[in-house]
Amino acid sequence: MEEMIKKFVYTSVGMLSAASEKLQEAVDDFVGSGKESKEEGKKIMNDFQSEMDKQQSELEERGKALMATIEENMPSFKTENLPWVKDILSRLEAIEKKLEEKDNDEKGGEA
Repeated sequence: MEEMIKKFVYTSVGMLSAASEKLQEAVDDFVGSGKESKEEGKKIMNDFQSEMDKQQSELEERGKALMATIEENMPSFKTENLPWVKDILSRLEAIEKKLEEKDNDEKGGEA
């Protein structure tokens, strides 16, 4: 059970990251080829980021509810007893930091 949840979380984070990178590449190609304006490209990425944030929040809430149900029904399966939870949280924090840095770099380049 632990490995299944662990794989699910890693896969979800990886998929979101890959989707963001691929969309950014596609938007850059469209803007570079003149099919879209730079402003429209930024709007597409901002809309995508907003939707990703919303989906991430929903995923986090579902994960918390799942863990609460598991902990309630399996007292020995507490998150503080699972070292991989700390690993996942630190990886998520690192990804969030990179996304914030990228966002700040892009905003700084606009000025």
